[in-house]
Amino acid sequence: MNYLRYWGHNFIEVNLDGTPFVFDPFMDNNPASEERVQKCPITPGSLNDVAVIFITGEGFDQFDQPNVEALARSNNSLLIAPGQVTEWVDLPANLVYSHGIGDQFNILNLKVDVIESMSAASGYSVGYIVSAGGRKIYHAGNTRSFRQMANMNGIDIAFLPIGGHGVMDVVEAISAAKMIKPQYVVPMHYNTFSNIKADTKKFVEMMEESAPSIQVVVPELGEKIEF
Repeated sequence: MNYLRYWGHNFIEVNLDGTPFVFDPFMDNNPASEERVQKCPITPGSLNDVAVIFITGEGFDQFDQPNVEALARSNNSLLIAPGQVTEWVDLPANLVYSHGIGDQFNILNLKVDVIESMSAASGYSVGYIVSAGGRKIYHAGNTRSFRQMANMNGIDIAFLPIGGHGVMDVVEAISAAKMIKPQYVVPMHYNTFSNIKADTKKFVEMMEESAPSIQVVVPELGEKIEF
């Protein structure tokens, strides 16, 4: 059974073809940089079946180091991250997999493609295309839109930021969705902080007008959505 859960910001839990994994498990509700408005409702101890942890960059909202390492240790999870990020990780070597943009590799039954990211705030950010069982998902990470998105083929679900402030806003995310042409778009990276507020109803309405063939799914925090 394939499913996803949205835990806020870029933190997505996915089970694809029987393999459970997460992207950017940002659980720190009190980061030093700014006050978090939308709290994460879970802790590392809440997840007890995580085979792989994907990290899209070095930002505090991507690589929540203490919680990421606690999650990896408690689940014996494999941490997959850009090489510059893995240099900072305090985990056994067998739990860390380093990569660069453009790499392709297989982990368990997952095929992984590491995609470039156009982040205004990071030099190490990436996105991931993860495929298994005939399904393909794209987690964009912290990025702006870029022309190469048009080269992605057969994406079933695209997780796209819509909050602006260094990443795509609602309008730019719509442009990205029209290039990627996924079956579904799930918005992320919004309303966590006061400077990345976004109106998901507006996003849905604008997508219906300009890209009616793409369905927008807006999960509630922790809602399990099967696909």
